[in-house]
Amino acid sequence: MNYERMLVDTFGASEGLADRLRFPVFLTSLSEEGVEALKETHKRLPKRLTRYVEEYDGMLSDNVREDSRYDFRVLLIAQTGPRTEADVAMRFVRAEDLPEEQRGQLEEIRTIVRDRQVPVSNVDKHRPGTVCARVRETLGVRFNPSSDHVRAWKHYRVRPESGAENHTRTDPRYCVWDEAHGDYVYTDAWIRKLTTELADRENFRAVIGHDPTALR
Repeated sequence: MNYERMLVDTFGASEGLADRLRFPVFLTSLSEEGVEALKETHKRLPKRLTRYVEEYDGMLSDNVREDSRYDFRVLLIAQTGPRTEADVAMRFVRAEDLPEEQRGQLEEIRTIVRDRQVPVSNVDKHRPGTVCARVRETLGVRFNPSSDHVRAWKHYRVRPESGAENHTRTDPRYCVWDEAHGDYVYTDAWIRKLTTELADRENFRAVIGHDPTALR
Protein backbone atom coordinates (compact mmCIF):
# COMPACT_ATOMS: atom_id res chain seq x y z
CA MET A 1 0.00 0.00 0.00
CA ASN A 2 2.84 2.39 0.83
CA TYR A 3 4.58 1.47 -2.42
CA GLU A 4 1.38 2.16 -4.35
CA ARG A 5 1.06 5.56 -2.71
CA MET A 6 4.67 6.38 -3.57
CA LEU A 7 4.14 5.37 -7.21
CA VAL A 8 1.03 7.50 -7.58
CA ASP A 9 2.52 10.49 -5.79
CA THR A 10 5.69 10.30 -7.90
CA PHE A 11 4.46 9.26 -11.36
CA GLY A 12 0.71 9.77 -11.31
CA ALA A 13 -2.35 7.48 -11.05
CA SER A 14 -1.71 5.99 -14.50
CA GLU A 15 1.41 4.23 -13.14
CA GLY A 16 -0.32 2.74 -10.10
CA LEU A 17 -0.65 -1.01 -9.56
CA ALA A 18 -3.94 -1.03 -7.64
CA ASP A 19 -5.91 -2.39 -10.61
CA ARG A 20 -3.47 -5.28 -11.09
CA LEU A 21 -2.71 -6.39 -7.51
CA ARG A 22 -4.89 -8.44 -5.16
CA PHE A 23 -5.34 -8.16 -1.40
CA PRO A 24 -4.30 -11.45 0.28
CA VAL A 25 -6.28 -12.90 3.20
CA PHE A 26 -4.79 -15.84 5.06
CA LEU A 27 -7.80 -17.95 5.98
CA THR A 28 -5.91 -20.26 8.34
CA SER A 29 -6.02 -17.50 10.96
CA LEU A 30 -9.83 -17.61 10.93
CA SER A 31 -10.06 -21.09 12.44
CA GLU A 32 -9.31 -22.16 16.02
CA GLU A 33 -6.61 -24.54 14.81
CA GLY A 34 -4.98 -21.80 12.76
CA VAL A 35 -4.97 -19.37 15.68
CA GLU A 36 -3.37 -21.98 17.96
CA ALA A 37 -0.72 -22.65 15.30
CA LEU A 38 0.08 -18.93 15.13
CA LYS A 39 0.39 -18.77 18.91
CA GLU A 40 2.76 -21.74 18.94
CA THR A 41 4.85 -20.15 16.20
CA HIS A 42 5.02 -16.90 18.17
CA LYS A 43 6.22 -18.79 21.25
CA ARG A 44 9.16 -20.21 19.29
CA LEU A 45 10.43 -16.78 18.21
CA PRO A 46 13.68 -15.70 19.87
CA LYS A 47 13.06 -13.62 22.98
CA ARG A 48 15.51 -10.99 21.77
CA LEU A 49 13.46 -10.54 18.60
CA THR A 50 10.07 -10.21 20.30
CA ARG A 51 11.55 -7.88 22.95
CA TYR A 52 13.09 -5.69 20.23
CA VAL A 53 9.76 -5.42 18.40
CA GLU A 54 7.88 -4.59 21.61
CA GLU A 55 10.43 -1.97 22.66
CA TYR A 56 10.47 -0.39 19.21
CA ASP A 57 6.68 -0.29 19.07
CA GLY A 58 6.53 1.16 22.59
CA MET A 59 8.76 4.13 21.76
CA LEU A 60 6.61 5.22 18.81
CA SER A 61 4.19 8.09 19.13
CA ASP A 62 0.45 7.49 18.99
CA ASN A 63 0.28 9.31 15.66
CA VAL A 64 2.66 6.79 14.12
CA ARG A 65 1.04 3.70 15.65
CA GLU A 66 -2.42 4.80 14.52
CA ASP A 67 -1.27 5.62 10.99
CA SER A 68 -2.27 2.94 8.45
CA ARG A 69 1.07 3.50 6.69
CA TYR A 70 2.75 1.94 9.73
CA ASP A 71 0.20 -0.66 10.84
CA PHE A 72 -2.77 -1.62 8.69
CA ARG A 73 -5.39 -3.71 10.50
CA VAL A 74 -8.42 -5.43 9.04
CA LEU A 75 -11.46 -6.65 10.98
CA LEU A 76 -13.33 -9.40 9.10
CA ILE A 77 -17.02 -9.96 9.89
CA ALA A 78 -19.01 -12.78 8.31
CA GLN A 79 -21.86 -11.34 6.23
CA THR A 80 -24.92 -13.41 5.34
CA GLY A 81 -27.81 -12.75 3.03
CA PRO A 82 -28.29 -12.53 -0.73
CA ARG A 83 -25.59 -10.71 -2.67
CA THR A 84 -26.57 -7.66 -4.70
CA GLU A 85 -24.83 -5.75 -7.45
CA ALA A 86 -24.14 -3.00 -4.92
CA ASP A 87 -22.08 -5.30 -2.73
CA VAL A 88 -18.30 -5.20 -2.85
CA ALA A 89 -15.93 -8.00 -2.00
CA MET A 90 -14.36 -6.09 0.88
CA ARG A 91 -15.35 -2.96 2.78
CA PHE A 92 -12.94 -0.74 4.69
CA VAL A 93 -13.76 1.44 7.69
CA ARG A 94 -11.24 4.08 8.68
CA ALA A 95 -10.15 3.91 12.33
CA GLU A 96 -10.80 7.64 12.59
CA ASP A 97 -14.48 7.02 11.79
CA LEU A 98 -14.97 4.46 14.56
CA PRO A 99 -16.49 5.39 17.95
CA GLU A 100 -13.94 6.10 20.69
CA GLU A 101 -14.73 2.81 22.47
CA GLN A 102 -14.10 0.73 19.36
CA ARG A 103 -10.89 2.59 18.62
CA GLY A 104 -9.71 1.75 22.12
CA GLN A 105 -10.49 -1.92 21.56
CA LEU A 106 -8.53 -1.93 18.32
CA GLU A 107 -5.58 -0.46 20.15
CA GLU A 108 -5.70 -3.15 22.85
CA ILE A 109 -6.42 -6.17 20.66
CA ARG A 110 -3.87 -7.19 18.03
CA THR A 111 -5.65 -10.31 16.83
CA ILE A 112 -9.41 -10.73 16.87
CA VAL A 113 -10.96 -14.16 16.58
CA ARG A 114 -14.66 -13.99 15.90
CA ASP A 115 -17.21 -16.79 15.74
CA ARG A 116 -18.99 -17.00 12.42
CA GLN A 117 -22.09 -15.29 13.72
CA VAL A 118 -23.66 -11.99 12.81
CA PRO A 119 -25.76 -9.81 15.09
CA VAL A 120 -29.47 -10.35 14.58
CA SER A 121 -31.98 -7.78 15.76
CA ASN A 122 -35.10 -8.90 17.67
CA VAL A 123 -33.56 -12.35 18.16
CA ASP A 124 -35.78 -12.90 21.24
CA LYS A 125 -38.94 -11.40 19.72
CA HIS A 126 -41.76 -13.22 17.92
CA ARG A 127 -44.52 -12.51 15.45
CA PRO A 128 -48.14 -13.42 16.36
CA GLY A 129 -48.01 -16.62 14.30
CA THR A 130 -45.06 -17.91 16.29
CA VAL A 131 -46.71 -16.94 19.58
CA CYS A 132 -49.87 -18.81 18.68
CA ALA A 133 -47.93 -21.87 17.55
CA ARG A 134 -46.17 -22.00 20.93
CA VAL A 135 -49.49 -21.64 22.77
CA ARG A 136 -51.04 -24.44 20.71
CA GLU A 137 -48.04 -26.67 21.26
CA THR A 138 -47.97 -26.09 25.03
CA LEU A 139 -51.68 -26.11 25.82
CA GLY A 140 -52.91 -28.44 23.06
CA VAL A 141 -55.76 -26.11 22.12
CA ARG A 142 -56.70 -24.00 19.10
CA PHE A 143 -55.28 -20.48 19.21
CA ASN A 144 -55.72 -18.24 16.19
CA PRO A 145 -53.50 -15.20 15.44
CA SER A 146 -56.24 -13.06 13.89
CA SER A 147 -58.82 -13.56 16.64
CA ASP A 148 -57.64 -15.30 19.82
CA HIS A 149 -54.30 -13.54 20.01
CA VAL A 150 -55.89 -10.17 19.30
CA ARG A 151 -58.33 -10.69 22.19
CA ALA A 152 -55.39 -11.65 24.42
CA TRP A 153 -53.28 -8.54 23.80
CA LYS A 154 -56.37 -6.35 24.11
CA HIS A 155 -57.32 -7.97 27.42
CA TYR A 156 -53.86 -7.51 28.92
CA ARG A 157 -53.32 -4.13 27.20
CA VAL A 158 -49.84 -4.94 26.01
CA ARG A 159 -50.00 -2.70 22.92
CA PRO A 160 -52.14 0.08 21.37
CA GLU A 161 -55.06 -0.57 19.10
CA SER A 162 -54.38 -0.94 15.39
CA GLY A 163 -54.11 2.47 13.74
CA ALA A 164 -53.02 4.21 16.95
CA GLU A 165 -50.99 7.37 16.40
CA ASN A 166 -48.25 6.35 18.84
CA HIS A 167 -47.13 2.79 18.19
CA THR A 168 -44.53 2.77 20.95
CA ARG A 169 -46.93 2.81 23.88
CA THR A 170 -46.56 -0.88 24.61
CA ASP A 171 -45.86 -2.91 27.71
CA PRO A 172 -42.18 -3.61 26.91
CA ARG A 173 -42.22 -6.73 29.06
CA TYR A 174 -44.46 -8.37 26.49
CA CYS A 175 -44.50 -6.36 23.26
CA VAL A 176 -42.43 -3.78 21.36
CA TRP A 177 -42.94 -1.85 18.14
CA ASP A 178 -40.54 -2.84 15.35
CA GLU A 179 -39.96 0.41 13.47
CA ALA A 180 -37.95 -1.24 10.70
CA HIS A 181 -40.72 -3.65 9.72
CA GLY A 182 -43.72 -1.58 10.80
CA ASP A 183 -45.32 -4.13 13.12
CA TYR A 184 -45.45 -5.38 16.70
CA VAL A 185 -43.32 -8.24 17.98
CA TYR A 186 -43.76 -10.17 21.20
CA THR A 187 -41.36 -11.39 23.86
CA ASP A 188 -40.67 -14.77 25.43
CA ALA A 189 -42.28 -13.41 28.59
CA TRP A 190 -45.53 -12.88 26.65
CA ILE A 191 -45.54 -16.50 25.54
CA ARG A 192 -44.92 -17.66 29.10
CA LYS A 193 -47.73 -15.45 30.37
CA LEU A 194 -50.20 -16.83 27.85
CA THR A 195 -49.28 -20.48 28.34
CA THR A 196 -49.44 -20.06 32.13
CA GLU A 197 -52.63 -18.05 32.54
CA LEU A 198 -54.60 -19.62 29.72
CA ALA A 199 -53.93 -23.10 31.06
CA ASP A 200 -56.87 -22.49 33.37
CA ARG A 201 -60.10 -23.18 31.48
CA GLU A 202 -62.12 -20.44 33.18
CA ASN A 203 -59.37 -17.89 32.70
CA PHE A 204 -59.12 -18.90 29.03
CA ARG A 205 -62.84 -18.19 28.64
CA ALA A 206 -62.57 -14.84 30.43
CA VAL A 207 -59.66 -13.65 28.30
CA ILE A 208 -60.44 -15.15 24.88
CA GLY A 209 -64.25 -15.13 25.08
CA HIS A 210 -64.91 -18.82 24.48
CA ASP A 211 -63.98 -22.22 25.85
CA PRO A 212 -60.69 -23.76 24.68
CA THR A 213 -61.04 -26.26 21.85
CA ALA A 214 -58.68 -29.20 21.90
CA LEU A 215 -56.55 -29.86 18.84
CA ARG A 216 -57.50 -32.95 16.88
